[in-house]
Amino acid sequence: CSQVFEAADFTRLTYWLEIFFAAGIATFGLVLNSPAVIIGAMLISHLMGPIMATGLALAVGDVYLGIRAILNLVSSIAVSIGFSAALVWLLPFHSATAEIIARTNPNLLDLGIALLSGLAGSVAVSRSGGAGGGATALPGVAIAVALMPPLCTIGFGLGSGLNLSIMAGAGLLFLTNLVAIVASA
Repeated sequence: CSQVFEAADFTRLTYWLEIFFAAGIATFGLVLNSPAVIIGAMLISHLMGPIMATGLALAVGDVYLGIRAILNLVSSIAVSIGFSAALVWLLPFHSATAEIIARTNPNLLDLGIALLSGLAGSVAVSRSGGAGGGATALPGVAIAVALMPPLCTIGFGLGSGLNLSIMAGAGLLFLTNLVAIVASA
């Protein structure tokens, strides 16, 4: 529980550096059409921390934890999208790649992945102190749910001239993932 409460803290410099790094790497991976680079960004991103904290706050009725987690989450989302949009705006080319397009058409399978990822994240966090440690499962959960790439796809749509269809599709995918993870956590 203390590990999840700590994940809702948005005053740590290392957290914000990792958000910037993950957003930058994911943005370049999307623009380069490189799944391997995008996967690397998902391993760096710590968005699962505040999302799991939000789920825990709802489950136990902790208003203080809920406010901290939601503030962290909203700030992280805004920073990720803003930084990604700035990077894309600076790039000389703005054509949507297959990796970008793939994140603009969510379906029911994406919802199923998000629900199972939230459950897996809950199990990983709850067993982190015991044998097998949940820390080994969290990178897999982060990759499965893919939170940073949809945010960076929104940033791509914003930075490449306000492409509303890309922004709406990626926003729906991120919102689906977010709600499903919080609900299942």
